[in-house]
Amino acid sequence: MMVHCAPVLLWISDANNNCVFFNAPWLAFTGRTMEQEIGFGWAAGVHPDDYERCIGITGALFGKRAPFERDYRLRRYDGAYRLVRDTCVPRFTYGSPSHFEGYIGSCFDISDAQRTAESYEIMERRLLEAQKLDTLGVIVSGIAHDFNNLLTGLIGNAELLEMEVGGNTSAQHTAHTIEQIARSGTHMVRQLLDYAKSTPITMNSIDLSATVQETVGLLNTAVRALTTLDVRSHGALPILADPTQIQQVLMNLVINAADAIGEHDGRIIVETRRVVANRALREQFQLPLCDPAYALLAVIDNGMGMSDEVRENILRPFFTTKPHGRGLGLASVAQIVARHQGSMQIASARGNGTRFEILFPLHSAAPLTK
Repeated sequence: MMVHCAPVLLWISDANNNCVFFNAPWLAFTGRTMEQEIGFGWAAGVHPDDYERCIGITGALFGKRAPFERDYRLRRYDGAYRLVRDTCVPRFTYGSPSHFEGYIGSCFDISDAQRTAESYEIMERRLLEAQKLDTLGVIVSGIAHDFNNLLTGLIGNAELLEMEVGGNTSAQHTAHTIEQIARSGTHMVRQLLDYAKSTPITMNSIDLSATVQETVGLLNTAVRALTTLDVRSHGALPILADPTQIQQVLMNLVINAADAIGEHDGRIIVETRRVVANRALREQFQLPLCDPAYALLAVIDNGMGMSDEVRENILRPFFTTKPHGRGLGLASVAQIVARHQGSMQIASARGNGTRFEILFPLHSAAPLTK
């Protein structure tokens, strides 16, 4: 039969939605026999996460006797799941278009094409975000340099004024106050310049769990006496990263969590573990299909939580809810995560604390360094 020579996976169903035939390429792909596949036996090869949707589409559209498509992951003979696009067309008796006989379906393996499309989409989105940050960095850098020159002149004149007023204590105090305010301004300018400039990073294969454990001492200094810091590491997690920047991410998140708890009794959990990139996780974090597993870094607190509005804006540069905040800490975290090809999600609600989750691609091509 010609259908056995077709370069696609073919199936045929009867009018009662029972599959009655599969061609040779289908059977070779699944590694199963015709007897195993007929009826609804073929559905045993559908990925559990796709099963209900796949069968649901068929049930909803089969009776309409119109063409439809469905995408689902089908288990190959070697146990690997491949994404297929199943194009389903109704069959009618030749010469009697009102006599419905069932459907014929043709499946193409679109895994590689889908992976390429998703990777391109994610790269394009990250590129746009990077371009926005680069543009902002250029603007901030220019303003900060000009502002720094003004502050330098102000500090110099304030120092001269202190010397010229001599014994006038009140005037000296005023001049000294001006100088201190200006110096505080220069500190802020340095923060702006640190954020704006694209400093080179040294990427090595490091153990994320070990890096977190090594940072515990620093983390404890950021936590108030009434707050418990609980560090949970689950095995070695090799990632390609700059350890200093990973520590910076961790410190910023823990400080943010400590501020959210305030002077109350509280708990901050820092957790690292390996996670498998299933469909739900890929959709949540907008992950490409190329990496099957990731290293998770989670920082969880039971503080005041955030409103939806704050959560949506918290990673924007210069956005802050703190009276003396600069709005650069979490923006820097987002920037570092992006530079490490990572992905971050925030879950928070008023009165229910906050959970930051960051995924880094696992890496094992080089020896681990601390």
